[in-house]
Amino acid sequence: MDYLLKNLRLFAGTDNSSLENSAIWITGNKVRFAGKTAELPKLPRDLVEKDLGGKFVMPGMTETHAHLSFADASPFAIGETLVEEATLTAVRNARLMLGSGFTSAVSFGSTYKIDVALREAILQGTVIGPRLLAAGRDLGATASNVDSGGGLSQIADGPWALRKAVREQRKIGVDVVKIFIDGEAINKQNPPGELSFTDEEVSATVEEAHRRKMRVACHARSAAAVKQAVKAGVDFIGHANYLDQEAVDMLHEKKDNIFVGPAIAWE
Repeated sequence: MDYLLKNLRLFAGTDNSSLENSAIWITGNKVRFAGKTAELPKLPRDLVEKDLGGKFVMPGMTETHAHLSFADASPFAIGETLVEEATLTAVRNARLMLGSGFTSAVSFGSTYKIDVALREAILQGTVIGPRLLAAGRDLGATASNVDSGGGLSQIADGPWALRKAVREQRKIGVDVVKIFIDGEAINKQNPPGELSFTDEEVSATVEEAHRRKMRVACHARSAAAVKQAVKAGVDFIGHANYLDQEAVDMLHEKKDNIFVGPAIAWE
């Protein structure tokens, strides 16, 4: 089925401007045209037209640091959360996220393997939500901030144990391997700024994930953690909010390959 949305003000996302008297042509779930009405190509005869009365239309947004299965999207309430409760939370959050204008999301960690099931349900149309790059449990070291039991974390120490953990996550079908590189004020066993892993461990995790065609996301707040992540080739860095100039320069140098999702709302 073809649809024509007309008489709208379009923000295309290519610069800061918006276009008056614009239109969008959609076939199925694909946008065929978005621009000035006067520039529309030849349209099929049987399309459905809808006049938006000058309303503002913009592309869907991407949530780059999603935790859909966390209770109220907060990590401080998930230690003893049952998988059934977390699943209901994830379904509710997925619908809320899409309804808020986020049409895609990058998971930064999931309790249990809920994100994988949620991704498949969204693709099949049985659950309403954004297109999702699904993550598994956070990979953490012994005595890291995520070494607290429950369905949040998968603990591994040493390069080969971490490679095995990555392979186990590949087996369940994750798109993104999440690794918790440094501490924050969640507990006393891994204080802010303290690195959870050695360089060798992080590099082994990234190498194994990339070899298996998966991306790697990391929790990294401190300058030292961000530098470790950049050196290892992590794809997505979460937070990165206590940096020195060297860390900023390293990120700038890799700006086309390594992406920072600051998750400002968490602060």
